[in-house]
Amino acid sequence: MRYFVGGEGPPLILVHGLGGAAANWTELAPLLAPNHRLLVPDLPGHGGSEALPAVSGLEPFADRVALLAAREGMLPAPVVGHSLGGAVVLRLALRHPYDVSAIVLAAAAGLSLAASGAGSCSRCSARFGPAAWRRAGVASSRVRSSSAGSSSVSCPSPIQAR
Repeated sequence: MRYFVGGEGPPLILVHGLGGAAANWTELAPLLAPNHRLLVPDLPGHGGSEALPAVSGLEPFADRVALLAAREGMLPAPVVGHSLGGAVVLRLALRHPYDVSAIVLAAAAGLSLAASGAGSCSRCSARFGPAAWRRAGVASSRVRSSSAGSSSVSCPSPIQAR
């Protein structure tokens, strides 16, 4: 399984979404690397990683991420999952609870606040909406979305391919 590792500080694991690759984190990783040791894998069947033999479910994906993190001495660690990566991260936390110190789900696949009724909760929008970002002092120019759909993978220093 191909992955990238680098940076200085406490560990942080970034898991991409369906059809993505570690390259999806190329804009964020250099910003995090001065303060975190990053592990950024290409999930099986994505980017430069071979597909797993026929599997049902995401548990084998979670187990592979845990294996890499253990190999790099990066456990326990907080884990960020985007889209499908969010579902993988949840399985990682369920299967290896002592290895995951925190979870961040970014547009996690298969989860919906609306289904639980939380999407209409004024307390939720007060805590997590745009006004909360302004109260926290985050300038709107610092919060932006991007998509890294390039077919080439550039590996900015100090992140190293493995």
